[in-house]
Amino acid sequence: MLQPDIEIYIKNTSINAIRDWLSATFEAVEEGQHRGHSYRFQVFHEGQGIPVMVVEKAAGKSFTSVWFDSSATPWNDDLSCARDAHRQLERPVRCNGGFWEDGSEAMDTWVEVSEQGEQLIEWAQTES
Repeated sequence: MLQPDIEIYIKNTSINAIRDWLSATFEAVEEGQHRGHSYRFQVFHEGQGIPVMVVEKAAGKSFTSVWFDSSATPWNDDLSCARDAHRQLERPVRCNGGFWEDGSEAMDTWVEVSEQGEQLIEWAQTES
């Protein structure tokens, strides 16, 4: 089942590295507004525009959030995106371990994709 959107968290990376990853992954990348630690992009996949928001320091000091506000991405789920980002950026990437539904506890399950492989983790809000 396709997720309605995709969100991942990349550890210790730069906006330039994320921009390069987006450019390598999508047909085209257009830069939008930039305010503080927040960047907006429009990327294109199979001719369809996808809004992307990148927020540095979104989770602690180390993690940058990348949110694709569309189900029309090249990935079926957050984990597929996390794997791709890790493969290209060579940084640890975290994502939600399950698809959220009303009453679901999947939002408490996280997966980290790193050079050690994939593992379920508990991600405390105060952890960086």
